[in-house]
Amino acid sequence: MIHKPLSIEYNQYYQPYIALVTEDTLQEALACNAEELISFFKKIPPSQQDYRYEEGKWTVKEVLLHLIELERYMVFKAWVTARGDQATVLGHPDRELYLSQASMTNRSWENILEEFRVVRAATLILFENMQEKHSQRIGNHVRQAHALSARAIGFSIVGHGRHHLNVLKEKYLHKEFNAG
Repeated sequence: MIHKPLSIEYNQYYQPYIALVTEDTLQEALACNAEELISFFKKIPPSQQDYRYEEGKWTVKEVLLHLIELERYMVFKAWVTARGDQATVLGHPDRELYLSQASMTNRSWENILEEFRVVRAATLILFENMQEKHSQRIGNHVRQAHALSARAIGFSIVGHGRHHLNVLKEKYLHKEFNAG
């Protein structure tokens, strides 16, 4: 089992995300978070999937796709880090670039939700089969003020999902929907 990272394993940028994770192990956190996100997104009516609360902000559908895109990228970083690869230098993705290149044309809500399920299942399998000592390895991450371990990346994935869930509940969705 992979336990929460020490504060020396990650840049303080990740602290607000990691703080949103209440589970003791990463495996439990990933599974619980998948259930909460899938349950939440399944309840969003079609009338709200393309809603944006302000000009220039993402739609609900784009937020879900952003979660998928960033999780894929962060899992790659965690995998490289856990394997001890110090030659591969990893930065932080340009989220607007990645999202702008992801085709949403002709994609159903169900198709995007299925993609999230599959990506999260792959994330969970990676971390279920990672030794904790490997999860503590520090990667070669550019533009990081200091260390970033594989397990810190994993916990930040969960916290990132919860952060966007909170934003969606607060700013995007109608109060009557939030109550349900």
